[in-house]
Amino acid sequence: NKLFIALADYLPLESLLNLFARLLPSTNNSQAGRAQRTEFIHSVFKSAVPPEMSDASAKICDILEHVPTSNWEETSVKIIDVLAKANIAL
Repeated sequence: NKLFIALADYLPLESLLNLFARLLPSTNNSQAGRAQRTEFIHSVFKSAVPPEMSDASAKICDILEHVPTSNWEETSVKIIDVLAKANIAL
């Protein structure tokens, strides 16, 4: 997640988010699948988050846990928006 925060250039950030989307586990419409997906999201966006990014991290996790992967372009724009609001460099 530090890499996501440190990137100020849109294209590398977009590439990382697309990679993340490909790695994101499917829920398989099951509780176990949902738990695995949530654990993966939290391992990427909540582990070792600097204190100043904790609100952004929580917002990103919420976005990712409640949107279907078929809407990935819309989802990535929302994530970039959250990062931009949390870090003036974006």
